[in-house]
Amino acid sequence: MPKKQLSVGVPATLNLKAELERARQECKADSSNSKSKPKSSPYTCMGGQNMGVQSRAQKDKQALDSERLSRAFTDARARQILEEKAHLYDLLSTADSDASAIRESRLDEHRIAKILEESPVDFVSKQIEHLRRRSEHRKGDRDAASSSLGQTSHSDSASMVEVVDEFGRSRMVPRSEACKYRQRPGSAAVSSDTSSNSDSDASSGSERIPDRSSRGIGYYSLSLAPERRKEQISTLQQLHNNTVQVREETAISSINKQRQLLDQRRAQLRSSHERFVSSSAGAAHAP
Repeated sequence: MPKKQLSVGVPATLNLKAELERARQECKADSSNSKSKPKSSPYTCMGGQNMGVQSRAQKDKQALDSERLSRAFTDARARQILEEKAHLYDLLSTADSDASAIRESRLDEHRIAKILEESPVDFVSKQIEHLRRRSEHRKGDRDAASSSLGQTSHSDSASMVEVVDEFGRSRMVPRSEACKYRQRPGSAAVSSDTSSNSDSDASSGSERIPDRSSRGIGYYSLSLAPERRKEQISTLQQLHNNTVQVREETAISSINKQRQLLDQRRAQLRSSHERFVSSSAGAAHAP
């Protein structure tokens, strides 16, 4: 049976062409939009990055830098405090330090008072101990010098002889070393009790009068007579002891003066520290 042909009019043909053209335009627009959009890569858990990681890393870096600066400042401050304490301890631990040396230091009164209050060291006792040790050391040196002088004065005359050296000084040396000294004209190089010159000098009691301008100020012309010579040595020893005693008394008076100045300085520091503490407490309780 033959198919029935449908009659298509002009309006239907125009409508169909319009629909085809509209579909063609939409297809072109969709294809252009798909090309302009970037292709998004698929998300992977290993290659991704959480939100806020960079900001947190920046904050951590700033905190680390501030901690390092704070630690460096703390170390510098602690070192400064230790240096101040060491400087003050050096000034107060010796007996030669006085108030002027403490005053000339780079520390202020409040800082010195605070260090002294916090310190467990008794500097006054340390200074007294230092003075006692120094006095004992000087006394030992003086006793050693006195014993050496006594041994020299009481030495055996048979083994020691008197000679005159090249400077014109009279000295007592062993007999074995007497030949080393040059004999001066007009005086015997070696004298003993058996020589005729010594006997005549001892009997007459004559003494040699040296030229002090050429032999020096420390030259003493001792008599050849044993009794007179012993008396002269005793006088010299007494003068030496008197000189040492005067020096010790002068040193002790100076030490006592330094101790008084140190006590006054400590009292001033304590009073200034108390005033500072009271003023700070009053300012804290003030409305």
